[in-house]
Amino acid sequence: MRLFIALGSSEGSVMGLLLLFALLASCLYVHPFISEENCTDYFVDFERYYSLKEEPVMLKCSLQHLANGHNTTYTISWYKNETRQEFSGEGGRIRAQGIRLWFLPSVLADTGHYVCILRTPEWCKKQATFLIVNETKKGDCNNIAKSGQKLSALANGVLSCPETNIFMNEETDYEFLWYKDCVHLVEGDKYTYDSNKLFIQNVSSADKGNYTCRITFSLNGTTYTASRTIDPDIIEEWHLRPKVTYPINNTVGVAVGSAFSTNCTVFLGGKGKHSADVLWIDDQSLIPEDSSARVFQGRQNETQVKGGALIQTPLMFSEVKEEDLNRNFTCYVVSAKGSAAASFVLQPHDLSLIVRIGCTLTALTFVLVIIVVTYKIFKMDIVLWFRGSFHHLYRQTDSDGKVYDAYIIYPKLYNSTTSTSAETFTLQALPHVLERQCGYKLFIFGRDGLPGEAVVDVTENIKKSRRLIIIYTSTTFGDTDSNVYFEQQSGMHSALIEGTVQAILIELEDVKNYSDFPESIRYLKQKQGAIRWKGGSSNISFSPFARFWKQVRYHMPVKHSPSCTEKTILLNL
Repeated sequence: MRLFIALGSSEGSVMGLLLLFALLASCLYVHPFISEENCTDYFVDFERYYSLKEEPVMLKCSLQHLANGHNTTYTISWYKNETRQEFSGEGGRIRAQGIRLWFLPSVLADTGHYVCILRTPEWCKKQATFLIVNETKKGDCNNIAKSGQKLSALANGVLSCPETNIFMNEETDYEFLWYKDCVHLVEGDKYTYDSNKLFIQNVSSADKGNYTCRITFSLNGTTYTASRTIDPDIIEEWHLRPKVTYPINNTVGVAVGSAFSTNCTVFLGGKGKHSADVLWIDDQSLIPEDSSARVFQGRQNETQVKGGALIQTPLMFSEVKEEDLNRNFTCYVVSAKGSAAASFVLQPHDLSLIVRIGCTLTALTFVLVIIVVTYKIFKMDIVLWFRGSFHHLYRQTDSDGKVYDAYIIYPKLYNSTTSTSAETFTLQALPHVLERQCGYKLFIFGRDGLPGEAVVDVTENIKKSRRLIIIYTSTTFGDTDSNVYFEQQSGMHSALIEGTVQAILIELEDVKNYSDFPESIRYLKQKQGAIRWKGGSSNISFSPFARFWKQVRYHMPVKHSPSCTEKTILLNL
């Protein structure tokens, strides 16, 4: 396993010094033995291999790439530098198999330099690889060689068991177990396994520690166990692009000859130390910070708020002049995450103008109230009619890089009558209305997946979708081992954390108690509500103009289909 060594204690430091001296001495020791052969000597490979006593390990010859580019035949042989013992591929504990040298298993005496010799008809090259076998400490499951991987706080993360693919590829029966600080991790809400991957929900600083994965596999009838340890780095500092909350490209009335001041207010979202520069610009000129000037910018002030920080930089006029009117004063902010800008324009106060504006605004307000009330009542019908009549005004979704209009998640527990109804609704009603009549393209796991596609591939298919439709009953989320659980977790991560897909909730029955539902579903239900299916499996409506289907189409991307378009508002009100 090609990894770095984490030495955090005094004992580890002493071990590290002894290992360093051993490496330096070995470099001096290897050269005279290897140089006796008439081969080009590449000396000792910089990378080291580490193993625990009684665990299998595989060394890989680093010279194979030299022969691949010459289109010639070659042979590879192995021997241990310290003992001059050459290894064969026959069934001993140490076996040479081409570019690989297997130790099944390794012992403490295996520590040393192993020379790979690459021969072609024209030349010969060799290089040594250093293997270090460590003693297994009682009660300690951690491998002294640890890999570093990263996990982001406030998100779901995944750890991959490193350097184990070779064990998985060489046999057909293997099992992974995961430990944190030598305590076995039980699958549940916090941790889930998938082959050589460990999924961690809602990563926080409490998840810091040593994670050890153990793979047990059979090779040629013998069972072996190998372990790898990961010391993840929890990244807790994150930042968003800055946003100017004021000015808002507005107009400000001011009396000529008077003093005037306003603030540029910037929100910096994120966690950790914030850094940004806020500047005021008059058209193309930078406004100075000199307080003796007639127009100047004041000192930048930062205040910590929930979810980030607010920065305020004042712009001050000791006296407003005619030349200041109808000019753009722009606030510009730049940080490591990007930049933003907004401006305002000064205009003179005019009482008669204010009266006219007031009357106009009153009339507009009355009209607006009527429009808002009408729109609120008939909003869905108006929007669908507008989409069908003016679909050319909408941006086409074909160029957004997505493949599917919606990814469908539904309960697939076949021993449940409600799940049977859910499958009838999902596999018959949805495709008939949304695909055949309205032209949408849906992805339904089990119907549209490729042969042999694993459940973990749903994350990629969700990212390829514009919407995420979650169909559920009162019992759908009661079992975290159900095959809808992982789809729901991946979908909620894409919808709520990454914001790459919009979710649509469909209830197939009246749900009285949401206490067993995942927190993400409850949050989404409270925030945007759910579409309630009031029909049964025996009286499913296949008309896209039924109110239920209009609700679904309202939340779906814009898709023009003549057979699924309201011709007039009055027709469907």
